[in-house]
Amino acid sequence: MKPATTLAKLCPALLVAGLLAVAPSASQAGPSFLGDADCDGSVNSIDAALILQHGAGLIDSLPCPELADANGDGLINALDAALVLQTGAGLIETRYAGSWKDGAAMPTARTEVTSAAVDGVIYVIGGFPAGSGNTNLVEAYDTATDTWSTKAPAPRPLDHTGAAAVDGKVYVVGGYISLAQGTISSSTYEYDPIANEWTERAPMPLARAAAATVALDGKIYVLGGVGPEPTVPLVYDPAADEWAELSPMSVEREHLAAAAADGKIYLIGGRRFVTQNVATAEVYDPASDTWAPLAPMPTARGGLAAAVLDNEVHVVGGEDLSPGGSTYPQHEVYDPVSDAWRPALPLPTPRHGLTAQTVGGRLYVIGGGPQPRFTVSNAVEIYDPPAP
Repeated sequence: MKPATTLAKLCPALLVAGLLAVAPSASQAGPSFLGDADCDGSVNSIDAALILQHGAGLIDSLPCPELADANGDGLINALDAALVLQTGAGLIETRYAGSWKDGAAMPTARTEVTSAAVDGVIYVIGGFPAGSGNTNLVEAYDTATDTWSTKAPAPRPLDHTGAAAVDGKVYVVGGYISLAQGTISSSTYEYDPIANEWTERAPMPLARAAAATVALDGKIYVLGGVGPEPTVPLVYDPAADEWAELSPMSVEREHLAAAAADGKIYLIGGRRFVTQNVATAEVYDPASDTWAPLAPMPTARGGLAAAVLDNEVHVVGGEDLSPGGSTYPQHEVYDPVSDAWRPALPLPTPRHGLTAQTVGGRLYVIGGGPQPRFTVSNAVEIYDPPAP
């Protein structure tokens, strides 16, 4: 983050801070909110004063720099102080509620992983461990006990693969057999958590890697990605063990995210031409096999993850592969009813190639790379939304 460096830029906000500080300020109580620069669970004029002093160079650090960035733009400056003061005075409503906490670390740090959840257990599959090629490792996180276990390995090492769960089984589709050689898989594998066994199923008609994979109404959808005819989505019926092609999406892109809610699939972000992140969002209606555009995501990014929580799509993380690029802490929420986005409490550990699942009303974000390209993390960060 880059603090403002000149006092002149802070003068208007300092004046407002002085005016509001003479009277008791309202506060937003809770475990953690953007703007809570001192980590005390409230957002008020004290936080604004700290932000302004930091911006003026009067103090070197803040107790909660990750929360002081009230507008989520990567800077800590007078704009953040102004938002804090308006929130504290009750002039605007903050929606940066909820809290993040750490879960038990994944045993093997990995990036470019995939996952699926069955009966409260999240199965994290494949990816790149530190200092080696891709893997067929499967580690399972029990959300009820906050513990990990190792399961039967996948039939082959894969990265940038996809996974989804239907009727108590996990299905793993596509991915890179070898990223270095650009070898893409068309395979479909079924994992039975009870038997702890893998079975090969009908292959995809078009090989895919770095695609978005999501389950809806007993079927599995594979959208976008790298491979032949990348705008053509694929749908798999596990009961019939059959694949079919669907109406094409509007824009070719890979390293994108998808989530299903209310009978529709929301396809979000991604990148084109290796480094060009996009904010594109569109919705697919399986009933009519049609696509429609949505309000674009506020922060264009690829290498992100998405999951549905309380009928809204939560999108976290991502990667900027341009020279000098970084990973994203952004946590942005899409409301299908209003076709609108809002920022949410940022991801504590910015990363890409991560995976996200919702279980029991919480968002679980696992693994990924904290820096661009081939870095790894074993982080498990859990988001608790605010009480209704």
